[in-house]
Amino acid sequence: MAQKTRKGVELLLSEEENEEYAATAIARQKTRGKFEPKIGKMLYSFGRYELLHRATMPINENYYLLMTLDVEERNFDSIIIDEILPVITKSRSRFVTTDDLV
Repeated sequence: MAQKTRKGVELLLSEEENEEYAATAIARQKTRGKFEPKIGKMLYSFGRYELLHRATMPINENYYLLMTLDVEERNFDSIIIDEILPVITKSRSRFVTTDDLV
C-alpha cells in the first residue's frame, strides 16, 4: 500500500484505519466480480460520506487505486472518467502480479 496526501490536508483516518478501509473496499469489489458477466467490469465505485468522497478503481485483479476527493467536489465523475482512468489504462502494464513472476 502506498499513500500520498496533498500538502496541508489533515487526514481523518489513521494509517491503520486507512489500511483497514482499503482492505474492506477491495473485498467488496472482489465480491462484485461474480456479476461481471451480466453487467460488465466495474470502472469505479464511489462512496459519498459526510466528510469525504472516496472512489475505488481497479487497476488489475491484484491492484486498486483508492482516491479521496473533497466533499465540495461535484465533478467527480468527469475527473475519474476523463483524467484518472486514462492514466490507469496507460500505466496498467507497470503493475506486476505475482502470477507474472512465476
